[in-house]
Amino acid sequence: SPVAGPGPKYLRVIVDGTEPGKGPVKVNVRVPLQLLRAGVKLASLIPASAQEKLNQELRRNGVAFAISQVKPENIDELIRELHDLTIDVDHQNDQVKVRIFTE
Repeated sequence: SPVAGPGPKYLRVIVDGTEPGKGPVKVNVRVPLQLLRAGVKLASLIPASAQEKLNQELRRNGVAFAISQVKPENIDELIRELHDLTIDVDHQNDQVKVRIFTE
């Protein structure tokens, strides 16, 4: 159901954790949706080391997008799928918190 008021203006991606043997993985990106609609690639704003973790957690949580697939024509579909997605991962010695949401 539609929400009253203006829609979200930003897509926020936060990754905070450590990768064994490589050290901390920290990303905090706040991208105006207008830029993504204009063709800026989300993948170009997120370090490659964090992209695979994001993609894995999106898939595990039923979001059928890879960061590299976010394009102007499907940004609204991604926003509908995301709502507010927070993922906590704890496997082996790898602790990662991933949060993707709109604001």
